[in-house]
Amino acid sequence: FCTKGKAKSMMLKGVYNNSTGDKKYFLDYHLDMLDTDLPVGLSLNLDGTYYNLKKVSTDYTDIVKLESELTSEVISKMNSAKSSYTFSYSNRKDTLNFALSSGDTRDLRNQLNEVIKKITAQEKLRIVK
Repeated sequence: FCTKGKAKSMMLKGVYNNSTGDKKYFLDYHLDMLDTDLPVGLSLNLDGTYYNLKKVSTDYTDIVKLESELTSEVISKMNSAKSSYTFSYSNRKDTLNFALSSGDTRDLRNQLNEVIKKITAQEKLRIVK
């Protein structure tokens, strides 16, 4: 379900900016095909409301990867959602919806909170010149 680099999988990651202290969180989706119809982006349906995720990058190396930012609003809604998530991938022509099982939803929520916990615990590195 969340395997780095495996087709049709998602991965959560966090980035801590040492200079500013900013913390950002991302959802990566690894496609199982080379989409010739220009990938547009990802969205999450949380309790009946769709949240379009801001696309950060599209990587066309050994596997096509879309990276999207998770805002604090989306993270909050993911943690408070009562029902299972629906994940959507869109290109210029179509939108594909993937309903996550309750177990996958729980796993994704737990992984998100684990990433947040690790990034929050990260201390600012002291730079010695």
